[in-house]
Amino acid sequence: MKRLFLKAVGAAAAGVALQACGGGGGGGGGGNDNPSGSQTLLQLLQDSRFSILLNALQNANLTDALGQVGASQTLFAPTNDAFNALASLTGALSDSKLAEFIGFHVVPQFYSAAALRGLGQNNTPATLYSFRGDTAKLIFVADNGPLNIWDGIGRTSITVPEPDIAASNGVMHVVSDVLVPRGVLTVAQILRASFDSFSEFSASVQGSTFNTLNGTTKYTVFVPGNDFVAGALADNVVREHIVSGEIGSTAFVTGGTTLPTL
Repeated sequence: MKRLFLKAVGAAAAGVALQACGGGGGGGGGGNDNPSGSQTLLQLLQDSRFSILLNALQNANLTDALGQVGASQTLFAPTNDAFNALASLTGALSDSKLAEFIGFHVVPQFYSAAALRGLGQNNTPATLYSFRGDTAKLIFVADNGPLNIWDGIGRTSITVPEPDIAASNGVMHVVSDVLVPRGVLTVAQILRASFDSFSEFSASVQGSTFNTLNGTTKYTVFVPGNDFVAGALADNVVREHIVSGEIGSTAFVTGGTTLPTL
């Protein structure tokens, strides 16, 4: 399902909180599986291919939690290549920006890959990231095929190429992409990061219009998918899809709603 409606948030995300990590959260979640590795999750991240993730965890003050002995937690670990791939789409993200959403990669319960496959879309584990008072959750989809993760900006093709790396205080799953929650990226960055769903429209957002959507002012964008766009759109056509302010779907009423575009 294509996400054709993006709500803007400023470059500084509002209401983000990284909560302290604990080992509880209502049970292990992973059936009979338990932590069984010889190293902590923090020690596993000393591998050079996880240096960007480790730096982000340090800036988010989560290294103590991942080094905690006796805890039982799940870490979704993007490699440096995954972070660099995201940066190639959105532009470089500062250390402070990465720290804002790195808790979206940690679940304070133990979940093996097999347990994740059995969750279903209505039984989603809560992460350490929250947005506007709501704890953000990850959605896992298997459908008798590869295990996929849906993140907060609508990407559904994130895979788990290296599952079940055992730690003494949990389990680490290497993921193919950085998991991006709601409320961190600008609209312009979301358009780039979700490129596969609406690449034709995204590629048409250029110049001053891109800079407008990459700032701190709030905008709402109505995004047509690739089924409806063939080739580059003129800038004035792109701006017909953009209105000022953050407008939720509840603002649309029976009989029609009139919104001035850019």
